[in-house]
Amino acid sequence: MKIIVYGFLAILLMGVGTGHAENLVLTGNLTTGNHYIHGSITTQGSTVVGAGVDVDLVALTQVALKPGFRVVRGGIFRAAASPDTDGDLIHDIVENRSGCQNFQLADTDGDGLADNEEDTNRNGIHELALNETNACNPDTDGDGIDDKWEKDNGLDPFTDDASQDPDGDNLSNYLEYKLGGSDPNDAASLPPKGAHYEYDELGRIKRIIRIK
Repeated sequence: MKIIVYGFLAILLMGVGTGHAENLVLTGNLTTGNHYIHGSITTQGSTVVGAGVDVDLVALTQVALKPGFRVVRGGIFRAAASPDTDGDLIHDIVENRSGCQNFQLADTDGDGLADNEEDTNRNGIHELALNETNACNPDTDGDGIDDKWEKDNGLDPFTDDASQDPDGDNLSNYLEYKLGGSDPNDAASLPPKGAHYEYDELGRIKRIIRIK
């Protein structure tokens, strides 16, 4: 049997919830899973972690194990109380576990999307299956365009659409992003007037774009 308990233990609270509820009360036979609660967690006397069950709990304030709570042989139970230093609704301990999210920065990758907007279930794992952009990479699809700009302008942050030109104005999505001030879906929306320069990987002028 393996029991790992961190943080301050106390008798608490009120409210029932799951997932990211403010407070969570656990009763009965628990199933394998994670609960990251922006409040407190308590168990009831009937709460049991059975054999083969792996439970990981993280609360913002405190975890309370009431008398009668038990973990049977072969069950794993982890509980931690952890703050949320940067206020992004992801606990510090979870961001540290991620290996890349910064618990002191609400927007780790600086793309304009808060970590909890990208890591939507706040578990510190980048899950493409859940349509999560990468909280540790400002450009999830690697097409040279930041995730937020793609989302704000109706592009796909999971697909390399840099070379596409949905509005037919002869400016690719990438150029509209780099030049700024234009909507990639509106041909009448153009970057600021004047000459704009596109450079190659050696810093040489590859193209001059003149906006009149």
